[in-house]
Amino acid sequence: NRNAKSKKKTPMEDDPYKDKLEKEAMQHAKRLDGLLNRSIIHQMIRCNKLRYWLDLNVTQYTDTLGNGLKRRITLDPPPKKRKNRSSTPDDDDNLEYAVANPQDIWSNVDTSHCTLRLLRPHEHNDSIHTMLSLLESEFRCMVG
Repeated sequence: NRNAKSKKKTPMEDDPYKDKLEKEAMQHAKRLDGLLNRSIIHQMIRCNKLRYWLDLNVTQYTDTLGNGLKRRITLDPPPKKRKNRSSTPDDDDNLEYAVANPQDIWSNVDTSHCTLRLLRPHEHNDSIHTMLSLLESEFRCMVG
């Protein structure tokens, strides 16, 4: 019947290698299992005394202008200025950054749907450091 419209298949549905590709994708994803998860991040924060602005950011994506575009807002506490006569006012060494509290971070992530950005995680996790080192060796350039 010419009037009955047949549902067109997507190119991936017609692909005879679809199952093989999906299986390989899952195998590749499993190689990264355990590299970084919530408990590892919690341990990194607790053991290394990660600091807001330097080591991590708590962020939220929100439509602040009401135009439908979400922008990232950083919710970190601002650094405090140290009273040090030898440094200039613009000197970063003149700032004291707050140490992140794991309970506060997870409260923001779980209840306020915030995102946790790790800055330089390789400095606090040997597995990530090793993986990046291998990638740099393989690609012969900086990664991160």
